[in-house]
Formats: sequence, C-alpha cells, structure tokens
Amino acid sequence: MAVTKIIFLDIPTVLPVPTSPNTWKVRLTLNYKELTYGTKWVETADIESVCKSLGIPPTIVLQDGTPRYTLPALIDNTFTPPAFLSDSTPIIEYLERTYPDPDSSRALCPPASRALHALFEYHVAQSITTQLLPVMVMHMYN
Repeated sequence: MAVTKIIFLDIPTVLPVPTSPNTWKVRLTLNYKELTYGTKWVETADIESVCKSLGIPPTIVLQDGTPRYTLPALIDNTFTPPAFLSDSTPIIEYLERTYPDPDSSRALCPPASRALHALFEYHVAQSITTQLLPVMVMHMYN
C-alpha cells in the first residue's frame, strides 16, 4: 500500500455507508490503487464553508460568476505544493497521473479509451443522473 498524505472529503448520511455515487467513484479509486487516505466527513450544509476554508476550488463557477462547491474533494499533502481538487473526474485523473500502477493493465482509464470515458460520463450526467437525482437525494436523507 502506497503511503500518502491524502485527505478525502465525503458526505455522511443516515445510512451506515456513504451513498454519493461521485464520492464512491473516488473512494473506489483510492482503494483500488491501494493508497492510504483519511476521510473527512462534511455535512451537506457545510460543504461550501469547509472547502473554502481548506483552499479547495469550486467544482463549477456558474454563468453569473457564483462559485459552487460540491463533494467529493481531495487534498494531497504528499508533495509540495499540495494538490487541492474537487469533482470526481478531475480527482480520478489526478490519482491516475500521480500514482500510476506499474502494471499498465490495471490502469483505470487507459489513454486510448479516455474519449469514450468522457462521452459516457457526459451521457450519464445529462441523461440519467439529472432524472434520478431528486429520488436519490430524498432516499438518502429521509
């Protein structure tokens, strides 16, 4: 297991396990790569203030210039300067670049398939997640 100084920010729920699909993608990546990390649980209402206080960039900036903060987020203090990331895809891409597996067959996103992965993620986000999000959120926090 690679010894790192990674802090992973996740959202607690009333269920006994994390339930955000985006935070799960990052958690699964960290575990698959066998990286050591600590989890900082952040309540939904505190995401923006915690991210700002830690120096984590917004996930997106709206057209009116308003920054929007979401989780997952990650701080990697293993190197200087530390890395501050938000959003699952950039975090996973960072982990893949920074901690490549010596066995190329274990790559999460082989270079030849990155465009396909991007297209798939866009399609899932636009077609499926937007429809399911209200139901998923209601179930997680009831």
